[in-house]
Amino acid sequence: MKIIISGFLCMVFLFGCSSTASYQRATAGKIGCIPEDITITNLKNDAWVATCKGKRFICSITQTSNRASEFSCTPEMQ
Repeated sequence: MKIIISGFLCMVFLFGCSSTASYQRATAGKIGCIPEDITITNLKNDAWVATCKGKRFICSITQTSNRASEFSCTPEMQ
């Protein structure tokens, strides 16, 4: 599963997709919300804010090799 997500994210970032739908789908499993309930904001280079049902998460992506990337989301500090 991790490989599939990594491949998907590589495609998103390589092609510079400006649609937040790709980020919603990629973020869904990390934060436990369905994509339709996620709002993506503050989208910058390798980081974004995902909001679902009033909870905010800081998400980022890190390239781990030429073909793979990993991303993580963590609850925003209060």
